[in-house]
Amino acid sequence: MSRRLPNYYREPELLHWSDLPKLVWIAFGVALLIGLVSGAIWIGWKLLDLRVFH
Repeated sequence: MSRRLPNYYREPELLHWSDLPKLVWIAFGVALLIGLVSGAIWIGWKLLDLRVFH
């Protein structure tokens, strides 16, 4: 006889974003922060390059 899954796993509308592990949210936040910081540094360097070195 096969085991049936609980309704929680069978109904996709019952799954929420809060069900993701905390580690996934931390990894997303770190990646976003690295992207924002490196983007700001790149924009600052390009502005400095435009005004100072030419």
